[in-house]
Amino acid sequence: MDFKLSTTDSVQLAITLTKPDGAKKTPLIILIHGSGNDSRENSYYKMLTNEFCSIGFSVITYDKRGCDSSTSNWLAVPFSYLKDDVITIISNFSKDTSISKIGLWGGSEGSNVAVWAASESKKIDFVIAQSFTSMTFADQNKFVKLNRVKSYSNVTEQKINELLRLQDLLYDFVRTRNGYIEYINSFNSFRNESWFADILGEPVSENGLWTKWYSTKLDINSTEFIKNINIPILFVWGQNDELIDVNKSLQMAKSVKQDTSFIFKVFDNADHSLYAGGSRPVHLKYMKEWLRTHVTKE
Repeated sequence: MDFKLSTTDSVQLAITLTKPDGAKKTPLIILIHGSGNDSRENSYYKMLTNEFCSIGFSVITYDKRGCDSSTSNWLAVPFSYLKDDVITIISNFSKDTSISKIGLWGGSEGSNVAVWAASESKKIDFVIAQSFTSMTFADQNKFVKLNRVKSYSNVTEQKINELLRLQDLLYDFVRTRNGYIEYINSFNSFRNESWFADILGEPVSENGLWTKWYSTKLDINSTEFIKNINIPILFVWGQNDELIDVNKSLQMAKSVKQDTSFIFKVFDNADHSLYAGGSRPVHLKYMKEWLRTHVTKE
C-alpha cells in the first residue's frame, strides 16, 4: 500500500506499507535510510522487506525527504529532521489497531537516527542498529579518510597528519563559518597526490547547503541517546567495515549502559552492509531469530 504522510513542517513523505499475506495483526518495522539520497527503490530495503515479512512483520519503507516522491530537501533542514520524520511515521501507526508493536531498523547513518528516535519516543518497542557509529560523525569521517589513505603505498606519516589537519580545518569552518581560505588552501595542497581524486574529490562549497546542514550533524554523540533507551536493541556490525571503527564503537556503546536487553554482535569478514563475499548479507538469519525471540515471542 502506497500513501503519503505530512510532517510537522508540511513535507509529504512517500511511504510504502508491506504486510505479510493474510496477516491481520502484526508487529511493524520501519526501515531508516543511510546517508545521502535514498528511497524505497533501494534494493537492500526491498530485500529486507521480504525477509521481515517472511517471519510475520509488516514493513514500512519511505523516500527520504527530497528524494523520489517525497517533497522538500533533506539538506535544507537540520539533521534532526530525519529523526523527526521517523517519529511522524511512528505517531501515525501507533493508532493502528492492526499493529501490535512498532520497531526500527536503521543502517549506517540510519542506525544513529533510529537510536535517537528511540530515545525520544515511548511508542517504539525495539530497534535494530546496523553499522552504528558510537563516535561523533566528525571522528567517523576522520576514520574513513585515515583508512582510505593508508591503502595507498608510500604515504608518509607527515602527509597523513596533514590530511587529518585538513579535516580539522573543514570542521572549524563548518562550525564557525570562518577560515574558509585556510581550508581551501590546504585542500589544494593535496592536488598532486595520487589519491587526491579518490579521497578528497571536490572541496566543500563555502555557501552550499551541505555546510549549513553538516554543522547540525558534525558533533552529535549518539551514545548519549542510548542512556535514555529501555527497550531491546540489537547492534550488529561487520568486522571489516571500512566506514566504522567497529571495535571502538562496540566498546563505547557497551560502556554507556549495562542492560541485558542490549545485544551486540560482530560478524567476521563482513563489510559495512554485512556482506562477506556472498550474494546475501550474513546477518539475516541472526536478525530474524532475534526478532522472533525479543519481539514476537514476548
